[in-house]
Amino acid sequence: MLFASLLHFALLAFFLFMLVSLMMSVLSFAPWVPIRRRDIERVFRLAGIRQGEVFYDLGCGDGRMVFAAARRGARATGIELAAPLWCIAKFRQIFFRGGEAHIVFGDLFRADISGADVVFCFSIPSRLGEPFSSKLMREMKPGARVVSYIFKIPGLPPPHEDRPPGENPIYLYRI
Repeated sequence: MLFASLLHFALLAFFLFMLVSLMMSVLSFAPWVPIRRRDIERVFRLAGIRQGEVFYDLGCGDGRMVFAAARRGARATGIELAAPLWCIAKFRQIFFRGGEAHIVFGDLFRADISGADVVFCFSIPSRLGEPFSSKLMREMKPGARVVSYIFKIPGLPPPHEDRPPGENPIYLYRI
């Protein structure tokens, strides 16, 4: 009887956590749209990611970029605020073999990215404004790279743009 009550309480707490997190992600106006698989290689080629570098995916969704970076030898961390997506990425992390990959539940604006060599983001323009670019400029070390998929990041130095005909743009910034 006690076990059943504890189990019900744990399930209720979990679903409440999921609901609150879902509401937070909806209110942030940042829907989840995964990067196209064929563009992942373009991102890593443009970023020039090397073995042992520190890679962050801010708003990592299902973690696909984190695991791809880890397979290339990076020490990869994904940060996700939406609990359903975080759960999916954490579940994938359990079964991931092929490198160092970590999935963290949290807000990208509170994450410490000072050790990053490469930061990847795929977010909507309203989330890529001045507070975001200020965070990148303030916390990232000189020479670090920021890769943005589809949208430019206002407030950063002019980017190198990779845009083959008919493909989504990818922007590379050097801090």
